[in-house]
Amino acid sequence: MVAENLPAFTGNHRLGSNGEVAFDCSQDHALWPWLALPHSNPIVVQSVNYWASVETAHTRGTYDRTKWSALTYCKWHKGEAGAGPIHSGRSIRPVGEDALGYQLDLFDQSGASVFSIRGQGVIFQNRNFESWRADRKQAVAIDRQLADVEFCPRASVGLADGRGSSFIAPLKAPLQQSSPAVTTGLVSKENGLPPASPYLSGSGDHVNATHLAEVGRQGVCLAEQNPLVEIVGGEIRFLHFVELGHSFRLEIEAAQEPQNTTLLNVFQFDRHCAQMRLTRG
Repeated sequence: MVAENLPAFTGNHRLGSNGEVAFDCSQDHALWPWLALPHSNPIVVQSVNYWASVETAHTRGTYDRTKWSALTYCKWHKGEAGAGPIHSGRSIRPVGEDALGYQLDLFDQSGASVFSIRGQGVIFQNRNFESWRADRKQAVAIDRQLADVEFCPRASVGLADGRGSSFIAPLKAPLQQSSPAVTTGLVSKENGLPPASPYLSGSGDHVNATHLAEVGRQGVCLAEQNPLVEIVGGEIRFLHFVELGHSFRLEIEAAQEPQNTTLLNVFQFDRHCAQMRLTRG
């Protein structure tokens, strides 16, 4: 469910006969601080993914603001070299997809591709979402394990300018081909939302897709020992909610193919919560 009277990132929607929605993108950096980040940064990709998919689905008439929904899968890739900043886009429903399947293509002012995203969501049809979440959070609070996470230095994950939070601890051992590297992470309201993380936002109900994508990016930085590593594509499967304010385990391993791909898995309360496959530039 989406609250009314929220600012809109996309505007000037043009609905085509085939259900395609063309749109323009806001250039307001004060309203959308993440626009200042590199265009391929996962925070930018996932922020656009949320706002553009919801807003264009509403224009298309396939989004019901009275129902709760969640993202279950997304895949994206960077467009043309040197393209950006984001200026406009289009939203289409791929053939065979249901109402919550979509593709977003983003372009710069010249029409060059900045990045493309495909996503899939689910509507909580048979569950009182608010009651379920309240019960879930209460149960989690009883077994609360707020870890004393010793976060890695921000400079080691590309946050040398001090804008943003490190969400994970240093790796317990270097990444090896034979076994995954493991570390602990924690995203809370205190470190995962403004002012501590000015480029991130969310409902405050759980760790959202943008947070997890940033956790993944930081994990790749540590695994590659390169704070400036660029993520040029990725794929995430969201399996269970990750709770705010509770530690999680992050496992990182190198994919056999292609060589520039890193696999990351998030576990919390003994549940496998997310699978990420991130491609490095």
